[in-house]
Amino acid sequence: MIFMKEDIVIEEKEQNIKKKSFWKKLLLFFLFLCVLFYLYIRFIEPSMLVVHEYAIIDNHLPSSFHGMKIVHFSDILYGTTMNEKNLEKVVQNINNLNPDIVLFTGDSFNSNLILNDINKQNLKNILSKIKATYRKYAIIGDNDYIDKNAFMDIWESVDFIVLNNTYDVFYYKGPDPLVFIGTNSLLE
Repeated sequence: MIFMKEDIVIEEKEQNIKKKSFWKKLLLFFLFLCVLFYLYIRFIEPSMLVVHEYAIIDNHLPSSFHGMKIVHFSDILYGTTMNEKNLEKVVQNINNLNPDIVLFTGDSFNSNLILNDINKQNLKNILSKIKATYRKYAIIGDNDYIDKNAFMDIWESVDFIVLNNTYDVFYYKGPDPLVFIGTNSLLE
């Protein structure tokens, strides 16, 4: 069989087209996966609240603390991953646990959020529904430094003690205290 120069050129062009087609398909597949991943983290995952209960057994912990219930939550990232509906569900789940103490350990809002008066009021309205038998504490997170004053205003207005390089001593059914300490981020 004799190949002509034209046949070789046509064959090379066909191979180039096949290579380009492969890379286009691969790029489209990757783009599709990215869109699916974004949809999952934006809409599905925030509604999948998981509650874990742990019993703390420590010989150094006084028996007067037996039965005390502490609820910890963090990383609300309101306005980006968490909307009002999801946050209401979180608050309801916290209250269903009947906590003695509630701890929020930072990241109320994302650095991409433009925090306006409506956002602040929405957060205050929802967070004010959190109930604790004794105390509620909040510690400022790295993302909260975008508007530290707003963080302080929101959490203090809903009766949380903001531990900003401070501490609070708590007594529970006995003379032995627990000390809750909030330290600042390295960002401050």
